[in-house]
Amino acid sequence: MDRPCLIWDGDCGSCRRGVEHLRLWVGERVAFEPYQTAHVRFPAIPLEAFREAVHLVEPDGRVSRGAE
Repeated sequence: MDRPCLIWDGDCGSCRRGVEHLRLWVGERVAFEPYQTAHVRFPAIPLEAFREAVHLVEPDGRVSRGAE
């Protein structure tokens, strides 16, 4: 992974608007993927954790959750 990935709830309208706004701000520096597809690529993060908060996975593997 060459850039951070923000994983969010693809079924949440508020999340979708937030991601659209963030994409305008950060451009291609951050990848965005709904947890509904990302959870298979990040099996170390429990599915329930994805349902509770957004996650930012850094290229080095560090994970930030929610407001972190």
